[in-house]
Amino acid sequence: MTARRASCSVRPEEAAKSRAVLLGVHTYQHLGALTGVRHNVPTLRNLLTAEDVGGLPDANCVSVPDDSGPNDFLDALNDAALEANHMLLVYYAGHGQIGGKDGRSLLLTTVKSRPGRPYHSALYENIDEVVAASRARHRIVILDCCFSGLAVRMGDELPSSEVEKVNFGIQGACVLTSAAGTERALCEADGSVFTRELTSILQDGLQGELHDGRRGESQAELTMGDIFSTLQIRLRGRVVEGYPVPQPRSFFEEHGHLIPIARNRAFTGNPPQRKWEDRRKGEKEQVRMVSIDAPRLRRKSGIRGLFGIRAEDSEEFQKVYSAHFKVMGEFESACADHKVGNKSIERRSNDLARKTEDGRWLVVGDNVAALAAAAERIYPGGLPGGGMYSGGSQSAVLPSPETATAYVVAAAKVMEQLKTLRGGRHPARPPRS
Repeated sequence: MTARRASCSVRPEEAAKSRAVLLGVHTYQHLGALTGVRHNVPTLRNLLTAEDVGGLPDANCVSVPDDSGPNDFLDALNDAALEANHMLLVYYAGHGQIGGKDGRSLLLTTVKSRPGRPYHSALYENIDEVVAASRARHRIVILDCCFSGLAVRMGDELPSSEVEKVNFGIQGACVLTSAAGTERALCEADGSVFTRELTSILQDGLQGELHDGRRGESQAELTMGDIFSTLQIRLRGRVVEGYPVPQPRSFFEEHGHLIPIARNRAFTGNPPQRKWEDRRKGEKEQVRMVSIDAPRLRRKSGIRGLFGIRAEDSEEFQKVYSAHFKVMGEFESACADHKVGNKSIERRSNDLARKTEDGRWLVVGDNVAALAAAAERIYPGGLPGGGMYSGGSQSAVLPSPETATAYVVAAAKVMEQLKTLRGGRHPARPPRS
């Protein structure tokens, strides 16, 4: 398969506001050497700065020297966190230890680290505080070390739908680790097992069926959620020198699983196939398929343009449908207020923020985009509009009541944000000239 050459993953203005800080420690004064780790940072850095993968300028991707101390690492991270406005990425590979005041915290070791002297290591809580305080819209932490799962005690799995574990908050964040909090990561001579697989994904891109039925080659970007699920699949059941490879762990805050980290080199430019079928096989939520005779429903249901779903079956559908179009209608009206053209949601929110000099439009734009992505997952062909009704037998995927409720709650929060930014006007009320 011949892949289309992709442009950089972010626009130049976004790349200029993104930062990455990478540290890999492979030699130690008091701990065993990790020879393979010396390959990790150069390989990852080359991909993050490649024009057709990560697209970051060289100056914005800092490789901390491997003989640095914990304060050097934290200083570099603080500088990046202050400078980053679009994306902040932190990567560490080396020995991980358990320590801290509670004896249960993760320590990221440096060249002088040794048992009983935690001050030679970087306490993960300090790193987490710096990352959390950054104004970057997207924050990513990747840890490849023993016991790294201590950084993600709250969760190991992708959200079961785009809305059930998404808070639609201010910023997205993702923590991705190579092992659980009780497991040791594995390293070979040519690189650590986890990072080698991670860089393989960035190098080659994704193609074939993904965990939720989408096609990899139809995705222009590599999101953290897709990378995580692919790592889990590829590393599951693998054994290296008699030792089982740990399963990666993750924690996604807000819509962190949707964060794009790079372009997909396997992207062909072909649109994803649209099939009215359950693309969420194996998930906890049970999706119902309803196939109705459309002409009969036109006479009886009174619901036009909604793929012929019977009134008694359509409650969950109508909740999502109504909530979605209220939000999209309000956003479109806001764009019309400020004469913002018909571009992507992200570009329009950037234009709104610039014209109004109000950065909250960037947050709202992220939230509207997340809702649109959620609707796409609930209805793989997109929420239907009246013009799409063509008669005959049609099928529609109905969400569970739980998913519909989660979506409506999230949409209501976004509606409040939109109404606040538009001066409290009701979305049905046209703006005054």
